Amino acid sequence: MMKPSAQSPTWSDIIFKLRHLLFLGVILLGLVTSFGIPSLYFSNDFRVYFSQENPQLKAFDSFEEKFSSHDSVAFILALENSSWLSPKYLQKLNQFTEQTWQLPATTRVNSLTNYQYTQAEGDLIQTDAFFSLGSNVDFLRRKMLDDIQLKFTYLSPDETVAVIQADLEFNKSDKSEVKEIYLAAQALQEQWNRTLLNADLPIKEIYIVGSVVSNVTLENAVKNDLILLVPLSYLIITFGLLFFLRSIKATLITLFIVTISIIFTFSIFSFFKQELTPVAGFVPSVILTLAVADCVHYLTSYRYLIEHENYSPEAANKEAYQINFSPISLTSVTTAIGVLFLNFSDSPPYRDLGNMVAIGVTLAWVLSISFIPLILARFPINYPVRKTKNKGMLKLSRLLARNRVKVLIIMLGLSAISILGISQLRITENWSQYFGEEFRLSQAINLLKDKFNRLHRYEIVIDSQVNNGVNEPTYLNTLDQLIHYLERQSEVKHIQSYGYILKRLNQAMHQDSASYFQMPESRPLAAQYLLLYEFSLPQGLGANAFVTFDRSATRTSILLEPMDSQQLLEFETSLHDAFATMTTGNNVKLEVSGMDNIFAHIAHRNIVQMIFGSATALLVISLLIAIVLRSFKYGMISLLPNLIPGAIAYGLWGYWFGYIDLALSVVICMSLGIIVDDSVHFITKYSRARDQLKQSSKESLNYAFHVVGKALVTTTVILVAGFATLIASPLNPTAATGSLLCITLVIALIVDFTLLPIALMLFQKDKTKAKV
Repeated sequence: MMKPSAQSPTWSDIIFKLRHLLFLGVILLGLVTSFGIPSLYFSNDFRVYFSQENPQLKAFDSFEEKFSSHDSVAFILALENSSWLSPKYLQKLNQFTEQTWQLPATTRVNSLTNYQYTQAEGDLIQTDAFFSLGSNVDFLRRKMLDDIQLKFTYLSPDETVAVIQADLEFNKSDKSEVKEIYLAAQALQEQWNRTLLNADLPIKEIYIVGSVVSNVTLENAVKNDLILLVPLSYLIITFGLLFFLRSIKATLITLFIVTISIIFTFSIFSFFKQELTPVAGFVPSVILTLAVADCVHYLTSYRYLIEHENYSPEAANKEAYQINFSPISLTSVTTAIGVLFLNFSDSPPYRDLGNMVAIGVTLAWVLSISFIPLILARFPINYPVRKTKNKGMLKLSRLLARNRVKVLIIMLGLSAISILGISQLRITENWSQYFGEEFRLSQAINLLKDKFNRLHRYEIVIDSQVNNGVNEPTYLNTLDQLIHYLERQSEVKHIQSYGYILKRLNQAMHQDSASYFQMPESRPLAAQYLLLYEFSLPQGLGANAFVTFDRSATRTSILLEPMDSQQLLEFETSLHDAFATMTTGNNVKLEVSGMDNIFAHIAHRNIVQMIFGSATALLVISLLIAIVLRSFKYGMISLLPNLIPGAIAYGLWGYWFGYIDLALSVVICMSLGIIVDDSVHFITKYSRARDQLKQSSKESLNYAFHVVGKALVTTTVILVAGFATLIASPLNPTAATGSLLCITLVIALIVDFTLLPIALMLFQKDKTKAKV
């Protein structure tokens, strides 16, 4: 039988006496900061994933300043079998193109019908909308295929899918304007559907894509996650608590602490920041599961003392407090440290995630060491006394002691094989894969990939770094070399460039002779062509889409086949290397940007930072464990169960899925604090038996398994069940993160029940032979 801990002026004693004030302090803090909750809002801009220091974001902002905003809404119109080039469909497409100008903040509308087709008429250059060229399908098809910038740009090769794109310019800080544009696009889509229905035109589907659609879809998906996943997590965890704790009262105590922790986390966060990023939808589920762990350890010890050690409820409350104060405090601090190292992330949403979870963990810790003893003193739980011991855990402990060499060899072998799977991981990041197949946005993106075999959009800016430099022959020669290089790359599916405009104008000025599809030979001629082109464009269109106002730089837009971020970065590296050979002896500069470019870089940058952050956090946590337990040896031993589970989990993920992205890169840091929870509780119980109760290593092992084994199983099952709800998210990063966390936690329990006890026995040998 365990004896009540001797009273001494320790921190646990002091806090136990001040538990009323601690509880009231947390409640007061939460209420004071709760006034900020109404000011919280969800961001609907993918840019929040990138910090202002991000070099790719800076390049993208520079691009938009020089040319135009990258924001857009595009309508994807799919026919069953017919061609959009047929007169009745082309006329309807032209009508839809004109109506697209109705969208708020529209600065330019591009489609097949309003494409400005340049051709020669005697000594004149005539620029007309493609729709006005006639109604002969074969003639229109030939004209489209002859124009390299129009070919398969707004019409798929099989001519069944047409694209109408509206470029937008609006205040990105005004979140309501984004939704206004999105709703207007939806209204236009519905209007067209009614028009087509009345006209009896067999159009299969109309989709909406573009940055505005992606942003609003992401915001709505996160809100839906909160509505769906949080109640589902509550439901699963409630049943888990009732099953393991066998008490409605204990379950209600836990749910109260969990709920208060979540609500006050958002209220305290609102005091510092009002914008909630997409990752914030992940926060309640994480805090919920972590807060449960503190409560379960305390309440499981309380139940154990009453049922198996014949303690009175009052004595059990005090003893459970003494037993759990240090490990709960230590695990809470180490978990907070682990998630705070997410501030090393290059992505602000994950910094917010780390800060919010750290707040939630701290609140759950304070509430568990104040509210639980407070409420149990006033409303005790009268568990029945049981004579039977926890035989299952004792059997496991003794079996492990007898077969420790075999278990060690098997576990090290399996761990080594699993960890090798990390070599199979390929770093990839793609915003278009954030949404599940049930989203219409995903369906539209898949349609575009299927029909056009392209997905990624890169913006290439060639900067002469001098005013009117784009007319210089050396600049035009460099631009021409770049275009020829891009044309030879199999990954590049479409190119739009100022260079093509000049070539087409030069050809048109020479009776459309194909041999003159080349750059003008002199600076004056290039300047005249640019002026001529501007004058030929109708109102609302201008050369500024391809050339800067000071004529120092031009833009080349390319569309690439579907690739992962590693392939995109390899393409970018090859592009820079090739360009370096084109610019020997001149000052022409190449800049690459675009949202796809930023996302391609973010995962690689983040993984390096997360590895550094996790390594630092691991060392800090191990040092903290050594200080609290006053044993350098325990600190070193703790590295084993805290490091191996994450490595094994990533290795298994490498074998099964073979990729790692931005969301998965933060799991290594986020799971670290959670993994520490189990290992610290096991080590502290072993240390208590070893150092305070003066038991042998095997007896101490039996004690640890007997006292905390069931609690570790309970918390792991509940945590895994809680995180498993994330798999139901339609957001792929959230679902993947939930899956990897579940895998990590299961492995952590296995390691804590095998390698950790063996390590403790190996490094804590008895001076005298002890009985089992």
